[in-house]
Amino acid sequence: MFLKKINLITIIALLLFNFLLADISQASVFEQIMKGFSTTGDKAGYALSGQAPAQEFVPAFMAYINSFLAIIAALFMVLIIYGGYLWMNARGREEQVERAKKLILGAVIGMAIILGGRMIAELALFVLNKTLPT
Repeated sequence: MFLKKINLITIIALLLFNFLLADISQASVFEQIMKGFSTTGDKAGYALSGQAPAQEFVPAFMAYINSFLAIIAALFMVLIIYGGYLWMNARGREEQVERAKKLILGAVIGMAIILGGRMIAELALFVLNKTLPT
């Protein structure tokens, strides 16, 4: 019982000491994070010096989205081919046919959701690009 009280008091004392030092240590961490953001922005072409960036946000974001969609499309094709393979090799086993159908249906629904999200993102960027002052 006595050891439990000492352990509890020690843990509370360490936590309080940690909170006292947190303000001192967080200042340098915050500066390091902000310097890292600034360095990353400078290398990406988004300098904070007031000049126009080397690459605008919308084309940069769309290039990112297109790269992401290329990876998703490759995964979609792999899932469709695997589902077709399962279906072709079912040999009358109804549970394998159902599994293949679910896999193909899931892949198609997933691709539809991804493409719908892309359309919404493009629409939002198009509207924002038209309403923002240039």
